[in-house]
Order: sequence, then C-alpha cells, then structure tokens
Amino acid sequence: MYDDPNFDLPSARKTPSGDPPSAPFIPGGNPWSAPLTPDHRPPPSAPYDPSSSQWGGYAAGDPLSTPYNTPLGGNVPPPPPGRAPQGGQAPRKRRRLAAILLSIFFIGLLGTITGYLLTRGTGDSTTATTTTGPVAVATDKPTVTPTLKPGQTPLPTKVPTATPQPTAPPNQPTYTPVPTSTPVPYASRAVVSFKRSTKGVSVGSTLTAATSGGTVSATQYTPSVTQVASAAFDANQNPGQSITFTLTVYNHSTTSSITSSGVQVQSTDGLVTCVVQGSVTIPKGGNATQQCTTPAQHFNAASWDDTTAIKNLEYKGSSPAGGQDPSWNVPADCATNSTYLSAAHTAAQAALQTKLNGMVSGQTFYGPQFSFTDGSATCSPVAGTTESSDFSFTVAINGSAVQTTFNPTQVKSYQQTQLQNAAANVAPAGSYTLIGSAVCGTPSVGATTSTSATITCTASGTAGWIWNSSNENTIANLINGESKGSALAALNSVQGIVAGSVSISLTGGSYLPVNASAISFSIS
Repeated sequence: MYDDPNFDLPSARKTPSGDPPSAPFIPGGNPWSAPLTPDHRPPPSAPYDPSSSQWGGYAAGDPLSTPYNTPLGGNVPPPPPGRAPQGGQAPRKRRRLAAILLSIFFIGLLGTITGYLLTRGTGDSTTATTTTGPVAVATDKPTVTPTLKPGQTPLPTKVPTATPQPTAPPNQPTYTPVPTSTPVPYASRAVVSFKRSTKGVSVGSTLTAATSGGTVSATQYTPSVTQVASAAFDANQNPGQSITFTLTVYNHSTTSSITSSGVQVQSTDGLVTCVVQGSVTIPKGGNATQQCTTPAQHFNAASWDDTTAIKNLEYKGSSPAGGQDPSWNVPADCATNSTYLSAAHTAAQAALQTKLNGMVSGQTFYGPQFSFTDGSATCSPVAGTTESSDFSFTVAINGSAVQTTFNPTQVKSYQQTQLQNAAANVAPAGSYTLIGSAVCGTPSVGATTSTSATITCTASGTAGWIWNSSNENTIANLINGESKGSALAALNSVQGIVAGSVSISLTGGSYLPVNASAISFSIS
C-alpha cells in the first residue's frame, strides 16, 4: 500500500490514485498551494453557500465528478480548510483516524491471506515468504567446497538461477500479482565425457643385478658331484703267442699221390690243434714234411699222430712246450690318460647339468662353468687288472659347477615401480598416476662377473590425472543444476581435464540434474 499524498485533500483536489500530482507537494505547506489538475471539472456557475449543511460548498449545479469522471452520487465537496464553522475540525479528525486504523487492519488482513495463498503448493502445506518483482528460484543443492590440489584453480561460486516474473498490470501501482515460477528444465541424467590430462614419464634403463648390493638380486648356484663314472672302455687285449713246428706227412695210398693243404690236425692228447701251412703233394707210398702252427695259447710238449684230416694221409711228429694264452687288462695309465679323463669329465658335467636343471631359475648372466678334480680320478677295475676274456672298465671323477642368474620379472617389476614413482612426482605431486607403460620384454646383459652383471631394461609410460569417485563427486556437485553451457565452460577450465575435450549428454532437459548422483563420467 502506497502512502497516498492525496489523502488530506478534498475529493475535488485529488489526483488519480498513484499518479503524481500536477505540482510537487511540499510537506508542511498549504495543500491548496498546488493548482488544480487539468482533469478537474468544477460545476459551472455554482454560488457558494456558507450555510450549507455540508459546511459550505456549492448550493447548486451539476454533481461533482471524480478525476476519473465518475459521479459521486449526491456528495458535495467540503469547503476549503478554514471556511467551516468553529468546532468543525474535530469530527473530521476522528473520521480520518478511524479510516486510517480501518485501512491498516484491512491491509494487514489482506497481506496475511495473500502471503498464505502465494506460498501454498499443490498438496504441500509448507508456507514461504513471497516478494514482489523477479523471483530467485533456488537450485536446491548444497554449496560444495571442493578440496583443491596444489596448483588447482577453484571454479566460480554458483548463484541461484533467477527466473523472470511478470510485472503488475498498468494503473495498479499498489497491487502486485502472484508471481508464477517458470520450471527449470533439469535433465534426469547426464553423462560427462572428457580426456584427463596426461604427461610422459621415463626412467633410467641401466640396473645392476648382484648377489649382494645390486639394484635387483642375483642368485648363484654351485652344485657338486663325486666319483661320477665315465662310459665303459674295453680292456686292453694281449693277443698271446703261438708255436709253429714240423710234422711228417705219410701217404699210405699205393695208387696215387695226395696233396695236403690247410687242414687242422690235433695232438694225440686232443689238447692242442694246429693248422698245416702251405700245400704239399705226397707221392703214393711216400712222405713229406709240412709246417703246422698252433693258436696263441700256452701248452706243454705234445705228440702228433692224426690220420683223420685227409684219407690215406698221416700227420706225425712232436711239438715243444710253449705258447701264451691271449689276455685282457686295465691299462696302467687309466686314471691319467687324457682319453679316459675326458670321458670322466663328460660324465661328471652331465650329472652337474642335471642338478642345475633342477634348481636354476631366471636369466643366466654367468655360467654354467664346470670344473673337475683330475686327482680324484679312479679306475674300475683298478689299473693292471688282467682277465682271460674280454671285459670293460670305467674312470670316475669329482666335479662342481657355478651358474649365476637374475629374475627378469623382478627387473621389469622394479622398472614398473620406478615409473609409478615418476608419475606420482609429476607436479603437482600426488595428482597423477601411471595409466600406461612400456617395459622391456627381455632385459639385456652387459658386463658380468661370477656374482654381478649390468642389466639394461628400457621403460617409459604415461602419467594421467587421478580421477576417482571422490573428485568425480566434487565436480558433480559443482556443476549439478547448471546449464549445459555453464557446466562446459566450468569443466574445460578445471585442472586435470584437457581443455576443449569436455562433452555433456543430457537426458530429458537442458540443465544438468540437480541430484549430483544422476551425473556420471566417462574419462579417457
């Protein structure tokens, strides 16, 4: 309700309600000092009658009219102040006071009813204060204060979205209509896609593998074997000794000569044999001599008289004791001869390799190196052993081996850890993590000793900004309820997001959902 400056004026002097008077009103001055407004139409030629029951006024004439040309139905304007009879001010002041009090009462009652109606929603008994003019529609979400990492720039603070409201109709300055809120078109779901910030990282490629104090550990294997027998050797053969002696051959045929050649004859006791040498023809009834050789064997003196070799021929004679049997023996140098020792080394190395195969793991950088104790070599049977039949012998020896390895998986794991540390140290520290890496397939070996080696393994990777459920929730609360354009502008300036990579897909509206949990993220 406005404070109407026309309140104290007679009806004929009032200007239309709410319109400015034709001349400024001077507080405390004479309300009659202002000239009449152009729309005032006094009755023509109406004489003034001070004896009127209305305390003065026009005795005759047309009815007075309001500034809006509406007749006042029998009312006549009161006389100017000071023209009324003595004592005429008191009733007027009482009426004015009563009008003021009644107006205040109705204004208060009307305001209460209007406020109640304006703040009631359908099915909702909650009341709220409604102001005139544009109404600020709250986004119905909490103000989130994100935890910023070093170097991050905070997003602008969000303010409630103001929705324009209708203004009061013309010529009604004291009445404001109930504003009608324009619903904000919030989406039911939103998918925010963007690329995270990335940086390349790499680490040194040279490491040391050692049994003690290396970048990565090395393992040395030292198996040993004792008295490993070589493959079998044939014993040395002594061919023995034979005897050649002369026999007389008799031809008992009376009709023809007979030739003696290559036949075996037997001593009288049957213990020795011999083979006649060459070819001899014996005339009928005659005889001839022929050499006969025994095999290598030892025998006593024997007599010979064999008539079975060739019909009608008889072999007769004697032979001295002698001859020597063949024999087989282990050579005296069996434990020192290079041929036999080499065979022993081969056997011992095979045994050592079998042991290594059962215990060694990883990538070898030294060995296997084998060593043998030649002084430990022994022969079986012992050197000098002689037998009358063929047999074999072996040589046994002691040996040991050394082989040193490292675990290539450990090398690659070490390089992977180094890359992770490098990613975590990318400024601002703690904001990046390793999201991709390329580590050598098989580490290469450089200079070596029996206990250490230089290892080369290249490693590089990509560090990406850390986006997890916590900071996703933070930015969800920063952009929920925002327009798509505002959210895009805000996210494209957030550290950790590649500028220009943000895209937003909305379902069912043009503003992001008020509920941050309805916002999901696709990060590449």
